[in-house]
Amino acid sequence: MDIEAEKQQLLELIKSINNPTLISDIKKLISKRESKDFWNELSQAQQDEIDKADREVKDGLVSDYDSFIAAHRG
Repeated sequence: MDIEAEKQQLLELIKSINNPTLISDIKKLISKRESKDFWNELSQAQQDEIDKADREVKDGLVSDYDSFIAAHRG
């Protein structure tokens, strides 16, 4: 099903709702989803650190908790 058909189906479903609390909850959910992306609120240095950590995980450059602790307990 394409996105326009999905939206139309959702619109019809919302039209059939008679519960004000449910309508309010749907509005809140949509508002949250359309709010700003936190990524854009981070500094460039923070974004770079997250990107670096993501690459390290993808490259397998990680260790499990027990190995990390064992190596640092001396």
